[in-house]
Amino acid sequence: MVKSTRRPSSRSTSTSSIIRRQISGPPTVGRTENDDIDQRCPTAIAAICTGRGDAKGTIGVCCYDFSSTTLILSEFSDFLSYSRLLSKLETLSPDEVLIPASNNAITERIRLSDAIAAHHSQIKIVNIHRKYFSPEHGREQLQKLMTNDHGQFLLHRLDEKYYCMSACAALFRYLEHQYEMFFFEKSIHIQIQNSEKCAFFDLASARYLGILVDFASSNQCGLAPGFQSLYSILQATKTKMGGRTLRANLMEPLIDVNSIHYRQDAVENLIDDEKLMFQIQTILLHFTDVERIILACIQENPSRTVAAAEKRITMINQLRRILDILPTLQQALEQSTCELLKNLCSILNDQRFQVILDLLNGQLTTEQTVSSNGFLASKIRRIFAIRNGLDERLDSLRADVIVLIDDVELLEKEFSERFSMPVRYNLTNARGFSLEIIGEFKGVLPANVISVAKRQKSTFITTLQLAHLSDRFELLYNDICLLTDQIILILLAKLRPHFGCMYKLVEAISIIDMIQSFAEVTKARDYVRPMFGPNTKISKARHPVIDLFGQQKPIANDIELCKEMNVILVTGPNMSGKSTYLRQIALLQILAQIGCFVPAEQARFRIVHEIFSKIRQHDNLFTGQSTFSSEINHISFILSSMTPNSMIILDEICSSTSTNEGLALATSITETLCRSQAFSIIATHLQQLTSVGYIHRNLANYHFDVIYNDKISSDVDSDLTHRSRHFHPPQAMLNRLQEQNNIIYSYTLRPGICKDLHYGIALASQIEDLQTVVELAKCVAKYYIRKKESVMNQLSNIPNLLMKRVIIMKSFCDLIYDVLNNAIQFIEQQRVYLENFQKRMHQHWSISSEEDDDDIPIELTSSPTIENE
Repeated sequence: MVKSTRRPSSRSTSTSSIIRRQISGPPTVGRTENDDIDQRCPTAIAAICTGRGDAKGTIGVCCYDFSSTTLILSEFSDFLSYSRLLSKLETLSPDEVLIPASNNAITERIRLSDAIAAHHSQIKIVNIHRKYFSPEHGREQLQKLMTNDHGQFLLHRLDEKYYCMSACAALFRYLEHQYEMFFFEKSIHIQIQNSEKCAFFDLASARYLGILVDFASSNQCGLAPGFQSLYSILQATKTKMGGRTLRANLMEPLIDVNSIHYRQDAVENLIDDEKLMFQIQTILLHFTDVERIILACIQENPSRTVAAAEKRITMINQLRRILDILPTLQQALEQSTCELLKNLCSILNDQRFQVILDLLNGQLTTEQTVSSNGFLASKIRRIFAIRNGLDERLDSLRADVIVLIDDVELLEKEFSERFSMPVRYNLTNARGFSLEIIGEFKGVLPANVISVAKRQKSTFITTLQLAHLSDRFELLYNDICLLTDQIILILLAKLRPHFGCMYKLVEAISIIDMIQSFAEVTKARDYVRPMFGPNTKISKARHPVIDLFGQQKPIANDIELCKEMNVILVTGPNMSGKSTYLRQIALLQILAQIGCFVPAEQARFRIVHEIFSKIRQHDNLFTGQSTFSSEINHISFILSSMTPNSMIILDEICSSTSTNEGLALATSITETLCRSQAFSIIATHLQQLTSVGYIHRNLANYHFDVIYNDKISSDVDSDLTHRSRHFHPPQAMLNRLQEQNNIIYSYTLRPGICKDLHYGIALASQIEDLQTVVELAKCVAKYYIRKKESVMNQLSNIPNLLMKRVIIMKSFCDLIYDVLNNAIQFIEQQRVYLENFQKRMHQHWSISSEEDDDDIPIELTSSPTIENE
């Protein structure tokens, strides 16, 4: 510590008016008051413990999130592909993952590490010896570190989670030895996440449905550049913890209807009361750094550097500001009428908040020193954070700072009078103190100027005297921060027994922030409140992402799924909207189950427990899997994991192999889904697949309607006329359509099967460089059409002939039955019966008889004879 060599002025015992005035200046470069505590510290670390023997398939996960200062525990049963674990890691987003290393389970360890590396390449995998995964040691650590708010009930719940506590033991040991990170007793908040109470979807579905993927990482998932996710349209949260809660809920939607209704009531309350929603949104802006404050307060043996001291001083000031505004939030929530917001308001009534605030006010200064946010202003706030009179050395050093700033202001006044121009001083991390001459300066600088810099119309100069003052200010500032930090560490020790309420505050603020985000999105985009029942029926549903980011208003379509019609098969040309429709159904289901409203006129959903999808598949060069191999493995996982409460989304199944094999497999897969009770939506280009609907009555065929001028087919005009009855484009567009092979997309879903026209050739014909190829393709298509029609005509005679024989045999059996019951009138009945039968046969099969050379003659030369008994 460096003491002052000058005599303190008479103003040294209090903050002078020079310090209290607003300090302004240009943007500065250097350390700010929101820098991280330690650059070495990751954002989250997770430990994974897998079951062995009879418990194989059980996964225990323990993750410490440094941003939310929460220890997250979860134990669940997983598949061999670790799909649930991979989805959990997507939600937790750890930087490092600890897995057990054992010579007895090398194959399992390799399979686990390969699965994590394949889906989360950014995660560092650390192998820890299995002996450190001790459930006894994990329970001891949890009992020692968890806050008093949890009580013994939490320990009883954890006693059943053997592998979860084992992972906890390895995680704490790694933090101690690798990062030298220790925690005070009764200081960690624990959160148990039960995956059984949430809907599940695998990581591939989460990415390809566009739930969390953002603009930056869209290309990594095979999506179009600039793809917007469901998370991006709901991201109206005001705090970071609210955004994390929203992300976690999107990955694990609720399956409890009552919990969903509580959230819907809260959203509806905020929508109806705009004043309340505005008050809550304004107050939430002051709660942005609550988690970082908690993290700075619970670490044992913290770093004693100046940077760490700056961080703690800033955090303690922010903590007091948060507690000061807490009663305002409580008063706002008291106006609510819904049960959820009332329960959250009761959390804010905890008397420990006032105890913490009183302790802070007893140590921290209540006088606002500066109101700006510059680099110098943040340093001034740290210098005068502690009340006067608590430490004589601190008061003496702060008096020297006041005198030093007086000297800088004297230089500012001197140069302003010399140049007859406005001059102001500022402080940066790179230059220290400097003088800014505002405006065009064309004069001569004095000889003691050692540095000159120009930016726009301002000139920045540094004199030798300012350089000495900068060095002295830095020394004084460092000593003040270290002394202030000692007082704050003593203060934190007094606050820590009451700090359990802060974790509840984080949970309350997170949920409130997510609810207000739902309300803001709903009110801005005309969403409706969904209902829940045994069936799914949505009227005029819109894609939520296109509804916000689309270049034009999306076309609304209906969605209806029930027990009697649980499979939908959608056909249509490329770009007609099939894949978008499939994603739309899944995204609306997720929106409904997290408690948000949905873009539709009316909506009713069946709660689903699993969402599986196969939207897009790629080959894997590292594992040697082709596109089809990767696709069929994914479909195998879906079929083996689906339940009656599942929703399955399949797009272009088995399209990456030969047509015949793909059709055979697609038909078998579709029939398997038809025999289940899961809600399934399938999009395909295989027209033959629609015939499954004739066998399974629970499959409904739909298609996306288009208007198309096909010069290959002969019935274009009639088809164009028929389709234009349902879709009315401008006449100029129809005229242009008649002149060239164009397609007009209506994006409207209609019942029935899409007509098998050559939409792909029409799209290719719009590219000038492919005209020669397109003309050849048209000739080939005509050849295949004629060949197909010839084969179908030959095959049609076979069922016609069989049908005729069946009808004849049935009629003959009926005739015998009549004869046996009434033999007296047999002759006359036989004649009349055969005459009527001849007329019916001639009416139904006259056309087929002309084409079939081996047809059965209609004229019967003789009637059957039956001997009378």
